[in-house]
Amino acid sequence: MQLFRRKRSLKDRAIRRGRALRKAAPQLDIPWARSWLAGAVRENFLRFVLRPTMNLYTRRRSTGSDRLSRIKGPVILVANHASHIDTPVILAALPRRFRKRTAVAAAADYFYRNRLVAALVSVIFNTVPLDRDGGGLGKQATEHLDKLLDQGWNLLLYPEGTRSRSGGLGRVRRGAAVLAERHKLPV
Repeated sequence: MQLFRRKRSLKDRAIRRGRALRKAAPQLDIPWARSWLAGAVRENFLRFVLRPTMNLYTRRRSTGSDRLSRIKGPVILVANHASHIDTPVILAALPRRFRKRTAVAAAADYFYRNRLVAALVSVIFNTVPLDRDGGGLGKQATEHLDKLLDQGWNLLLYPEGTRSRSGGLGRVRRGAAVLAERHKLPV
């Protein structure tokens, strides 16, 4: 009985923590991760660590990047999400001028629970926290994203809100469409 109460207590605390994080997503953003120094660190990490590592484990092919040459930013990039390698693969495939001005929406309740992890993903992938549970598109919840888009940053979003399971797409959320419409941006 005590084990059951303890599990329940841990679950309740996790739920409360998730709700608190959801409300705090805009405050969890780490703006210095978009500084020129962080950009240089990010670009070199991608060039000298991530790309060689990905070359060992994956075969990748990028097509259609010529279409991006005709587009003036900012844009909202939308992709399905099958694994954690998706973000570095997408960033590596983008032309440098797009990549250096692209922020990646990351689950606040997953990547921003721990300050060290939050700082690392913010610097390495230029992530910004996003609430992925119900109704996270209110003006307050996305004001940090609105500000980035208004400053000319591209935004990479995974509209399922999580990695796909069993090979198929999950429920696609409307966040990318709402932000694109709000800012009159191409997707």
